[in-house]
Amino acid sequence: MCASFIMTNCSDSYPFPLSYGAFVQGNKTNFKIKAPKADRVFLVSVEKPEDNSGQKFLMNRSQDGDWTYTTTNAGYVTLYGYRLEGDNLGNDPPVIIADPYSLSAVTQNTYRHVAKSLIIDPSYNWGNDSWIKLDPRDLIIYEMHVRDMTAHPSSNSKYPGTYLGLVEHDQKGGIVHLKEMGARTGKRIV
Repeated sequence: MCASFIMTNCSDSYPFPLSYGAFVQGNKTNFKIKAPKADRVFLVSVEKPEDNSGQKFLMNRSQDGDWTYTTTNAGYVTLYGYRLEGDNLGNDPPVIIADPYSLSAVTQNTYRHVAKSLIIDPSYNWGNDSWIKLDPRDLIIYEMHVRDMTAHPSSNSKYPGTYLGLVEHDQKGGIVHLKEMGARTGKRIV
């Protein structure tokens, strides 16, 4: 079994046991995504991350909801995404989404976070870097919204519901509160 996201030289020692993503094999590139509720899925190849359209290819659906497409017109450094169509998706069909299985995404910082996937060459030498190996049972994931952290009067924030309120020190919410709860960001655990 090939265990990878975007790999050409697949090996069973790779840490993620999924066969979805983009796979460059010789002069062909195979794309595969799981979208069982979609009526149609298009692979869209684009020139720039902010592109709203590009070359569109209808993908082939299997009985278990996998969508695949093979082409000789894509390879490393190809920017792509998917356009999903269907009544039960709850998405905006014209929007091109990034491949959830890709190892690399290219984006811009805008209100409507535009992201496309990028096919990378897995033979790149990362030096001494390696995957962070964590047991998912050891993860604690915090999610917060800027407004909600300081909007209530009990936070005593001078700037409720704002980024400035979030970083304010003399209040009962915001970043200070998260740190007191033990939340840490950017900490690498190996």
